[in-house]
Amino acid sequence: MRSKIFLIIMLLGIISSCQQKNQTESPEVLKKVLFNFYDGVKNKDFDMIIDVTTPDFIAFIDGKIWSTDSMINTLKSYPPYIAEYSFDDFKINMADSIGNINYFIRGDFVFNDTLNLRFDWLESATFTKVENQWKMNFMHTTTKK
Repeated sequence: MRSKIFLIIMLLGIISSCQQKNQTESPEVLKKVLFNFYDGVKNKDFDMIIDVTTPDFIAFIDGKIWSTDSMINTLKSYPPYIAEYSFDDFKINMADSIGNINYFIRGDFVFNDTLNLRFDWLESATFTKVENQWKMNFMHTTTKK
């Protein structure tokens, strides 16, 4: 009798662990990586930018190719700024360990407490899982006309 109960408990454990592994992740996880990236830019938190991007991350921004290092070096050269981002119209696709997002983004900036700038962009980003953590590996940004 004990062996039957033990067998039933083991089978239930195996079944429940298989079900947990087959659950799909919410697309919100990719949005969180994207938002963390922009929080890193907004706050000049370079460790956060590095944490949410792959080592081979590249960005195509208005015809230029950027690595994480070149992006961080450029951000370091900017005068003090305040940035606010708003996002709209997300289209998210995920499969296994890859994903992508297309979206609109608006950036409102204040440089040196005086210069106000607003930019609207069309963007897309791709993501991959690295050691079971989602990271951005590519971004393409175009100024919205």
